[in-house]
Amino acid sequence: MRRGDHVVVTYFESVAFQVLKPGEAKPGISGAVEAARAQPGTRPGAAVAEVVTVVATIVKLDRKAQQATLRGPEGKTVVVDVQNPENFNKVKVGDTVEITYTEELAIDVQPAPKR
Repeated sequence: MRRGDHVVVTYFESVAFQVLKPGEAKPGISGAVEAARAQPGTRPGAAVAEVVTVVATIVKLDRKAQQATLRGPEGKTVVVDVQNPENFNKVKVGDTVEITYTEELAIDVQPAPKR
């Protein structure tokens, strides 16, 4: 690194869901974390990503409030906001859904702009 170099931080977040066929999966939770860093002798940089997947059962759909109530693997319920109202047409109470939440962070050092 040199004086004037730019440190660039990039953050990414996403949520995806998939309706599962009956018996395809039981409610559960899994996760993984991966990290990487620049090789010695190269410009500094690093990245980390976390992915959490939850399989839950839909127990209530509230179109007016744009919310769904899900029962997770330990029997607890959680109310989630439904961002896209069209998703109500893809599910019904009793369906099992797989929700994957991904979060990534990358740090990169770029050379200072030439004057």
